[in-house]
Amino acid sequence: MFQAAQSPDAVESQEHRGTGQASNRQEGPVLHSGTLMMVAGFRVKAEPVAALLEGLQPVRSLRGHALLLLTASRHRKHSFGEFDEATISVLVRQPDAPPVKLFRPWWVDLFSGQLAVASLWHGASTEEAAQRLREQWQMEIAPATLSFYRRANSRVVEVNVPGGQLFTLSVMSGRQFSLGRQKLCMLNRSSSGFSRARWAGGWHDACLSLRGTQLTLGGHPMAKRLLALGIDAPRTWTHVFGACIDALDGMMGVAEHLPGTV
Repeated sequence: MFQAAQSPDAVESQEHRGTGQASNRQEGPVLHSGTLMMVAGFRVKAEPVAALLEGLQPVRSLRGHALLLLTASRHRKHSFGEFDEATISVLVRQPDAPPVKLFRPWWVDLFSGQLAVASLWHGASTEEAAQRLREQWQMEIAPATLSFYRRANSRVVEVNVPGGQLFTLSVMSGRQFSLGRQKLCMLNRSSSGFSRARWAGGWHDACLSLRGTQLTLGGHPMAKRLLALGIDAPRTWTHVFGACIDALDGMMGVAEHLPGTV
């Protein structure tokens, strides 16, 4: 399982759930603007990924690969304050969605809501944000420290967790573009399965890199689990794409339990 050691404060806050303490859960949508995001997709072995999804099925390519996503975000204006966030997730089929049409690009079904992004691991840089995320979407959150910087013509992020470095991701800058309102479905792991929340928003000053993405795995045990899934960086090229978004604006709705997951 992808799970880093939790801080004592995080463990204590989980132990006090349901004890009558006041909840900070926000009933309306969670808003964010100006978020810096880096994301990269990698082809991995589908069978070991499916074993981690607890009832969900990964989207498989014609060659039988699943798509693993590594994401790092710096939230400048967020309902939960300023914090950094990192995720390891997989592109999956929604149990209640119609069958995906053959030979149609996966991103078409992703933005139409038939596919979803399911989180395997989630990290946040502040305990306050982590607690709000847990209460809002019943998510499992681990401590994480992110460092963003520029190197030559690339944007770089280092993700560290208690016990060592998880990964370093570099995305080469390129021609920038913007997209208007899009919709995504996010599935977040909870103690009782997966919860589903819908995101809507747009991005500005984004660049897409098909060949200029580099991944270096750290020495943390979770990095070794990524290797076991088939990310063999830097010896082989398994990446599908990399992207850097300088300004991501959007809103996330209220979570609901996803039937069929445990």
